[in-house]
Amino acid sequence: MAHAMTEGGIQNREGSQSLPQSDFVVQLPP
Repeated sequence: MAHAMTEGGIQNREGSQSLPQSDFVVQLPP
């Protein structure tokens, strides 16, 4: 899943509506 978030972060966000958007941003690299 980590690799999917890195490449398709936007798509993953839409697919993972269960997770809060704040948590998604934290997973992204600085």
